[in-house]
Amino acid sequence: MKILFDNKIFINQIHGGPSVYFVNLMKNLIKKDCDLKISSTFHLNYLLDENKKDLKLKGYKFPYNNYLVGYNFIKKFLHKVNFLIHKKDIKKYKPDIIHTTYYEDYEYEENNNAKKILTIFDLIAEKFPLQYKLKKNELPKKKIIEQSDKIICISHNTKKDLIDIYNVNPNKIAVTHLGYPKKRFDLERIINSPYILFVGTRWKYKNFENLLSAICLSNKIINSFKLVIFGGGKFSNHELALFKKYQFKKEDIIHIEGSDYNLYSCFNFASAFVYPSLYEGFGLPILESFLYECPVICSNTSSLPEVAGDGAEYFDPCLPESILTALEKVLFSKDVSNSLIKNGQMRLKKFSWDNCSDQTLKIYSELI
Repeated sequence: MKILFDNKIFINQIHGGPSVYFVNLMKNLIKKDCDLKISSTFHLNYLLDENKKDLKLKGYKFPYNNYLVGYNFIKKFLHKVNFLIHKKDIKKYKPDIIHTTYYEDYEYEENNNAKKILTIFDLIAEKFPLQYKLKKNELPKKKIIEQSDKIICISHNTKKDLIDIYNVNPNKIAVTHLGYPKKRFDLERIINSPYILFVGTRWKYKNFENLLSAICLSNKIINSFKLVIFGGGKFSNHELALFKKYQFKKEDIIHIEGSDYNLYSCFNFASAFVYPSLYEGFGLPILESFLYECPVICSNTSSLPEVAGDGAEYFDPCLPESILTALEKVLFSKDVSNSLIKNGQMRLKKFSWDNCSDQTLKIYSELI
C-alpha cells in the first residue's frame, strides 16, 4: 500500500495541533514499515523540520519564521509550488491512498483510483461563523468533504457536528483519538511562585476574558496564585485593557513563550491547568497536563469531557461564577487535586499515537 500526504498544513501552520497530529501519525506509520511519501519542496513548520530525518523528508523549511509583512504572500506562493509537486508525485508515485492535510480543495484527476482521506479536527468556523467572517449557512469544507472517500474525525463530538452541519453519512466517518508525547523531560522549575496555567491562543472562542472575570472575583486566588500564560503571542492592546478592567497588577500575570521544555515545565509545576474554551475538536493540552500530573479544570463543552473523562473538574464556560467555583475547589483542596491527578494518569492510558496510527492504517486497508 502506497500512502501519499500533501503538504498543506505545514505551510498553513508554523506550529499547532493539526501539524502535531500529522507528524506523529506519519512517524508511527513509517515505524510500521508503511510505504509513505510527503509531497513537499518547501514548508514553514518547525515540527516537520525537527522530524525530517525520521520522516525521510526531502523538503526544506522556508527561511521565514514569523507573521510579519509578506507572510500571506509567501504562503500562497509555497502552496502553488507544492501543488505542482503534489500533482507530479500522484502521477509518478501512483499512491493507493492520498491523505490530505487540510481543507483547501485539490483536483485529483491524475489518479482516479487512489482513495482520498480527509481528517477533520473541528468545525469551529461553522460553529462560530461571525468570528470567522462566514456568511450564514456557509459550508467552507463542503467540496473537499464530497471529494473524500473517508473522513477521519479526532473525536466523537466532531463526528456528531460533521453529521449535523454537513449531513454526512455516518458510515463515511471514522473516529481516531489523538495521542501524547510519551517522552518526559527532566524539568526544572522556571516560575518560583504558585500559579494557574493557561496555554495557547486567547482569541474568540478561547474564552479568555471569562477566565479573567472569574479570577478577579476571588482575592484569595489573586493573593495566592499567579496566572501563567504560555504561548499565544504578545498581549494585544485589547488584552492589556482587559487586565486593567479586571484590576490585575503587572506582577499577577506572567507570559512565557518558547520550547516544549518550557511548556512542559509550566505543566509540571502548575497548581492547575485551566481550559475555558467554548469549543475544541479534541483538547490535546489535556493529555499533556495528565502526563505531567497537573490537575485539569476545564469547560463542560464540546469534546473536552470526551477526552478528560473523570480526570477534570468541569465548569460552565459562559458563567464566571462557575469557573471560579471549580478553580477554588481544586486549588484549595489537596484531596481533590490529588484525585484529579490520579484519574488523569488512568485516563492517559486510553490515548497513544500508536493506537491512532493502527486505527488509521486499518481505515486505509479497508478502503483498498
